[in-house]
Amino acid sequence: MKKILFLILVIIISSNCFSQKLDSLQFKKYYKISLAGKPQKIELIQFKDYSYKGYIITELDYSNRKIRFTKNKTLSSIKDFLFKATNILRKKEVEKEVIDTSYIELGLAKKLFLKLRNNNIEKIKNCKVENNCKMFLDSDYTSFKIKNDNDYKSFGFQELYPSENGKYLEAAPQNRIEAQRILTILNNELDFEKQFYDTIERLPEGSYSYHSGNATISMNSEN
Repeated sequence: MKKILFLILVIIISSNCFSQKLDSLQFKKYYKISLAGKPQKIELIQFKDYSYKGYIITELDYSNRKIRFTKNKTLSSIKDFLFKATNILRKKEVEKEVIDTSYIELGLAKKLFLKLRNNNIEKIKNCKVENNCKMFLDSDYTSFKIKNDNDYKSFGFQELYPSENGKYLEAAPQNRIEAQRILTILNNELDFEKQFYDTIERLPEGSYSYHSGNATISMNSEN
């Protein structure tokens, strides 16, 4: 009986320690931004101990069959015929989703988090609530997810991109201007385009694609 009581006590203590450990790992705040035009997400996290982490997440569809790019329709038809005719001689086509996670250096993750906070990312207003959303045909979204202690909000803007060298600045409304400022800060430090093609280059050989609005963008990796 004593052994059973001792075992129960050990389980209770272990459970409490485990729960406390899990609680200590929970984050205090996070900023998650999904980019328009590219399958990239930027995540910046502040933990309860005021440490920071950051990630660049790229989501792609993969196939071990390379895309054959050609503008000549006759040549394209011949290539398609030969591809189908030699199907039995080739390895089976594999299709799957690939999620690549790049870690942002800890010092930079902290710098970016604090910079976004100081540029009032948490105060950007939802255009749907403000009734000032700009609408575009077949457009892509930049979306924001923000957790601040126990508060959580999510919002987005169509066809919103970072400014490059002071060009393509949004003129109105104010919340769209503020959101673009956040994107520009991130892009100046991370270079979204370079990060994306660095990801493609290090992935296994094959073709990769993603959706942008109603379009599908495809490319080959030669590794």
